[in-house]
Amino acid sequence: AGLVSADRHSTIIPVTLTGQVKDVERHGAEFLDLVRRQGQGDIRVLTVGDLSASYYASEIAQQDLEQAELCYAPQFGTAKDPVNLAGMIAANVEAARFLLNGVDVKMYDPDPEAPRKVGEVLDNARRAMHKLVASPLPPEGSLTFVDTPEDAATGVQFVQESAPERLELKQMLLQRASTAAGPEVVFGSSTSGLLPTDMQRGMTHPERLVVGHPFNPVYLLPLVEVVGGEQTSTAALGEAAAIYESLGMQPVRLEHEIDGFVADRLLEALWREALWLVNDGVATVEEVDDAIRYGAGLRWSFMGTMLTYRIAGGEGGRPGCRGRLTGRA
Repeated sequence: AGLVSADRHSTIIPVTLTGQVKDVERHGAEFLDLVRRQGQGDIRVLTVGDLSASYYASEIAQQDLEQAELCYAPQFGTAKDPVNLAGMIAANVEAARFLLNGVDVKMYDPDPEAPRKVGEVLDNARRAMHKLVASPLPPEGSLTFVDTPEDAATGVQFVQESAPERLELKQMLLQRASTAAGPEVVFGSSTSGLLPTDMQRGMTHPERLVVGHPFNPVYLLPLVEVVGGEQTSTAALGEAAAIYESLGMQPVRLEHEIDGFVADRLLEALWREALWLVNDGVATVEEVDDAIRYGAGLRWSFMGTMLTYRIAGGEGGRPGCRGRLTGRA
């Protein structure tokens, strides 16, 4: 974590902030001091990895600088041993992330409309990435449709499964694909509700299955939750996280499996409260959505809940914020 480089005479300040919140806070003063030394003018803050860095962009804007702008740049091809060929099982949306990062993809999907659907997703992804990313993208990977899950897993370096959320279906597909993949090939499942311990039963080398739960649109949102089951090895978790990082994603590794994982549990809690507010006549559906869109939603795009309340507490940090809310400051 911390600053990787800064040219006093440049208007671009490359920064890498990939640690925990404490690391972001520790390097904040150094970062702000560096920007002040840049002098007046248009300063663009280029972050890689952790969008919490944009908090410092907002702090810079309050200094005596004319303009401060945050630019988020996905990381492309940064792994020491990048994946060149991946197998996809009904992973239409995930395929775009791999293809646009130059990874060749073998796709198994029994849906006869799969080629059309993947093509539409790719068109959207290309349009979005060319608008958002100033640097040139790597040459796009090739897409090949195959007839069986075994074909999709043969000769590849990584497999991503994203079949419908039915345990028996996922188990069958993973069992078949794992018989064809090399023993070193890690499997990631995009499930949002099933537990890896259940899915890995019956697999050949079940220790290599992890949940790799991304968020739509996968080609834009960097978050991917990585969690293993009872048989998953530590090595498989590390390998999966490294592969996702090489695709410009931000893995969040969970210590153990839990229904809904982390992000969806947080979203579900908010949705549950929103439904009660509408049900009790406190606010309309539109008003509830506006309360998020024009308030916390904007802040959440660069600052998580923990950091939000850390900052809200001022010098007292999170305990100070709790004291203000409870009247026990």
